[in-house]
Amino acid sequence: AFIAVNEYNPTNVHVGEESPLAINFKNVGTETTSGTTTVTLTCDAPEVTIVNGTGSFGALAPEAISETLNFSYTIAEGVADGTRFTFHTTATCGSDVWEGKAYITAGEAVLQYNSYTWKGEFVPGESFDIAVAFDNRGHYMATNAVATLTSSNPYLTINEGSYNVGTIDPEGSGVAV
Repeated sequence: AFIAVNEYNPTNVHVGEESPLAINFKNVGTETTSGTTTVTLTCDAPEVTIVNGTGSFGALAPEAISETLNFSYTIAEGVADGTRFTFHTTATCGSDVWEGKAYITAGEAVLQYNSYTWKGEFVPGESFDIAVAFDNRGHYMATNAVATLTSSNPYLTINEGSYNVGTIDPEGSGVAV
């Protein structure tokens, strides 16, 4: 028997909140495991706290896939978007021990100004709408995004300075009008 990480998800998670990690394992060996396999999840990074790091599954025949084990952990606030962490699995069945890995990328919304457009002319005393576009370059969705427009120019009045953009998916765009 030889137990290996088969599949896991998610691969991108938001920082600062408890996140699930679902993993199933495959027996890639030629013999059935001898009984219950206990799996422990660890991560050496100090920014990661394992909340639920143990699970188990029954005997696995060759080429069989285990039930999904549900682990959980938290990545600390302040971790930069795109930081990749290596999680280690240790599967133990009797005296047999197998090591595996899962890779998780920490995600934050990273909004960048893209462009602006307007209809009309800059005519004193007239109003016109400005549309401002933002891109999410991060690995996690921006939720409840609000754009705020301000000016220190005493000759300019902003009638509606805040606009609820809503959710902007990773690699997506949002527009405030």
